[in-house]
Amino acid sequence: ITGSEFQKISRQQVEKFGADLLEGEVNSVEKGASGFTVQTDDSVSHKGEYLILATGPSNPLAESLGVDKGDEGLVSDRSGRTGVDGLYVVGWSTRLKKIQAIISAGDGACAALDILSARAGEDVHDFDVVE
Repeated sequence: ITGSEFQKISRQQVEKFGADLLEGEVNSVEKGASGFTVQTDDSVSHKGEYLILATGPSNPLAESLGVDKGDEGLVSDRSGRTGVDGLYVVGWSTRLKKIQAIISAGDGACAALDILSARAGEDVHDFDVVE
């Protein structure tokens, strides 16, 4: 399937599981003692303990929070963790030359599992068994 079709199906799936998808442009991000505050173009603030940034090739929000930039893009580990506690960067901005929708989705899944594992205090695994 095309990347656009994959994204459409993925959005439908996360909504089916109860996620609320919000459309809007992020104007600023601030890091505080208890997490992050994201300000959107409609003047709404969103707060969270963790922040996952998945953007195109440039990621000024991550850079404004102090994420280092290397030769291949912004620096994060295999789980998307950056040098900023609670901040994850995944997808295109971390891998400038080799990018695909499914790879970026996998990066996001790695970040989500890392966060769930941290909250659970043990490794969390998420997979289906084909019957």
